[in-house]
Amino acid sequence: MKFIFWNVERLGAATDATIKDSILDVTKEHRPDVAAFCELTSKNVYPKPINYSHRQNKDQQLCYGVLDYSTDPPTDLKADKIEEYLPQSTDNFEKAGFKGGNNFHAHSPLRGVACLKDLGGLDIFVFHAPGGDGLASVLFLLCSLHVTYRKPWLLVGDLNVEPKEITELVQKYYAIDIPIDDLIVNPGQPTRFNWKTGKHKEYDYAFTNMKKRTEFRIGALRQTRLMAEYSDHVPIILHW
Repeated sequence: MKFIFWNVERLGAATDATIKDSILDVTKEHRPDVAAFCELTSKNVYPKPINYSHRQNKDQQLCYGVLDYSTDPPTDLKADKIEEYLPQSTDNFEKAGFKGGNNFHAHSPLRGVACLKDLGGLDIFVFHAPGGDGLASVLFLLCSLHVTYRKPWLLVGDLNVEPKEITELVQKYYAIDIPIDDLIVNPGQPTRFNWKTGKHKEYDYAFTNMKKRTEFRIGALRQTRLMAEYSDHVPIILHW
């Protein structure tokens, strides 16, 4: 199974057609089975935007999109293969003492979680975490999956907190008793680029409870000046 995730930085009706075509061409060039995108606007046409907003819908609400590459041209993933997932509160997370308590929407007020069902032997959860600090929402979701979800799963997305930050902060400050280091699968390089400040971050990566995690591979495309015209993130590619 080959899966691509890409934050496409507000791809929508107003996006230049050349950029749209280039994003789709780059994705297709790497021959995924399925590709998931975040930061589609609600007026985008293709891929079809999937809006799991917790707030009143607006024209520029940021959405998910998922393409199935088993057809040519690729088509939107069938509706019966995708649904919204509401993370459940767990004792593990509540002990950490984050403000907002056991309400996931308090930690992720803008966006929900997409569940892609039974792809490559896994249920795949796609999440675009709140900008600025995704720590609480990512840990809430991660605890929910680790404690309550009984099937093999993969969590992937723009998580807006680096893997090293999660492990360091949990070890120092938060009493979360799950093996985070054993679940992380990350490319080990920046995936989000800020050319004005020069501060590049590894925000796009995955977690999985897959038993044969050593067989799970992940990488990110190299950022170039041309790629930077498409998005401030690069796509990540996962194989299993």
